[in-house]
Amino acid sequence: MTTPRGPIDGPPRAPGDAPSIDDAGLLHRCQHRIRAVLPTAPTGLEDLRHALSRYRRRRISVLFTDPAGLTLPAGLWLELDDHDLVWIDRRTSPMMRIVAACHEFGHIISGHQPTRSADAPAGSAGPGQRDVRALARDQLGLPTGAIQAIMMRCGDPHERGSRHWHEEREAEMIGRLLAARVLRHPRGLAQTLIDL
Repeated sequence: MTTPRGPIDGPPRAPGDAPSIDDAGLLHRCQHRIRAVLPTAPTGLEDLRHALSRYRRRRISVLFTDPAGLTLPAGLWLELDDHDLVWIDRRTSPMMRIVAACHEFGHIISGHQPTRSADAPAGSAGPGQRDVRALARDQLGLPTGAIQAIMMRCGDPHERGSRHWHEEREAEMIGRLLAARVLRHPRGLAQTLIDL
């Protein structure tokens, strides 16, 4: 039932298969998935990261950086060659960072596929390309392919009812539930703010 890379409650969905589910059904499914992966409430983002690394059987790192004026999403889950990376925009408030990280962790719990930095086009060193490479290397500590993968996600809303739209909706619900669990823990808010 629980697999390191697949959904908790059944076989992986086929590409393009977007099940329709109402809010109550989504809440129930998300709560079930969280309980299956995290039977005890995490004490902070670091505790959550460790639990999900064990679940994925793969190292997960969380990186909070400032993208130096680029328009990027608040967060993104990237699969690198040797580990997973959850990247969060440091320009957001501490509470938004918690929610954004939990949203990305929601994708992991749901068995969604991460963005792979290798999926991003290498591109040529045209105008602005050198700036992206320098930003990726010097300021964000990310491979160039990772920052390009992040940028490819910007401004690309998913069509309502599409598989990606359902995945984002599911990750958002799990992210909110995880953030509430982290912040409800007696040491949760203080520990998480220290982690940030």
